[in-house]
Amino acid sequence: MPMQKNPITPQRMKRSAAHGRLMRKFAACACALLPALMASCGSRGDENAQWIERCSVVADRVVADGDTMIVCDYSAVKESVRIPFSMWVDSLEVIKLDNSTEEALVGDTRLVDVSDNYIGINVAHYPYRLFTRQGKFVASIGSVGQGPGEYNILNGGCQIDEAHNRVYLLPWATEQILVYDFQGNSIGTIPLAYLIHKGRIHVDYDRQRVTVVQLSLTRNFYDGGNPSPPLWVQDLEGNIVHENRAPQLALSGGGYGPEVLYHEVTGNDAVFSIARTASDSDSLYVYRMNSNRLSPRFTTDFGSEIPHHAYVDFGDYYLTYIWGSNTDPATMHMFTGTVVKRLFVDKRTLRGAFYKLENDYLGGIALQKYNQWWGWLEYGYVVCMDPGDLLGLIEERLADPKIPTGNREFLNVWKSKISPDDNSYVILGKRKNRVD
Repeated sequence: MPMQKNPITPQRMKRSAAHGRLMRKFAACACALLPALMASCGSRGDENAQWIERCSVVADRVVADGDTMIVCDYSAVKESVRIPFSMWVDSLEVIKLDNSTEEALVGDTRLVDVSDNYIGINVAHYPYRLFTRQGKFVASIGSVGQGPGEYNILNGGCQIDEAHNRVYLLPWATEQILVYDFQGNSIGTIPLAYLIHKGRIHVDYDRQRVTVVQLSLTRNFYDGGNPSPPLWVQDLEGNIVHENRAPQLALSGGGYGPEVLYHEVTGNDAVFSIARTASDSDSLYVYRMNSNRLSPRFTTDFGSEIPHHAYVDFGDYYLTYIWGSNTDPATMHMFTGTVVKRLFVDKRTLRGAFYKLENDYLGGIALQKYNQWWGWLEYGYVVCMDPGDLLGLIEERLADPKIPTGNREFLNVWKSKISPDDNSYVILGKRKNRVD
């Protein structure tokens, strides 16, 4: 699969003619590196299928109760492969967030929402920030506090609705969705049929519907004496359209460790999974909102020893992440747990392997340090990075005595454009759909 002519798009960086020449040199150098990166799984070839066919079949399709799901046999996964970013994303777009006002500063965060023209940044204990896709600060959405339209901590269930100039925010432990315009003004609330402690929402304003997925604990949360369901669809007035009690979603452990992950909401289907911190057997599901039907899509059979894990539906692949303790000094300040093993299953061929991602864009900096489960969702690859951390990755790469000349020249130019006093940088990689 050939590289794109412009594999990187650093926004708000001045480009001289010399810089343009360096970029072209880098692109040629990156092309030369790709065969080496994929050596463990054979030649990359012109299409993904050529390297997929060199990996073993590790999953089966199983039919149960009219639903067909893919089940990965963990014991059958023996091979390990190195996958360049360019196989899964069309490009990496670097966006320097506006720092013209103190209000725009965001710091480190893992919660980033992406729409066609906007980026939303969820920073704990601070207002939600809205930026354009070019990094220009638009507004703080609402404010932190206890009054009407205010909140303390957001749940991560945030949505940018460009069609209706609305931003929907879901606070922690709430009975309502907060609604704002793109200038950050409160324009009302959407009452929820049940109290939500930790979940995700999807608002369909045209159909006047809200879909909710929340954690379902064995020690469930009560609202009016009845346990709240893990799934329901309601109208914008809080009236239930239908709900699904889904006992298969019950978690054996208490507490707030697990996370609900929305992978995709298209048409009448919401694809989601629950990232587990307890050793529960589970699946990635599609919730058919019109018919109130919950159907399993994918799971990994670990046998008797079930590790802490998460699933991601990533276009042509299902991904399984296995967590362990974080021993990397460079990232321990951000998270104590980390993904220690990753495996993919190709949806079409059922072939798969353990994998490591190698960044063949941006001079080959070690973005794999930031390949956590939250980095690969519906849009593709999304990470928000402090400029100091970004400079650290560049310095680490430049310290490699084997770095190609083109990469070194590119990184030296890029490094000169970054200041530790910059606002954070958002790196986006649009998900690539395979063409066989």
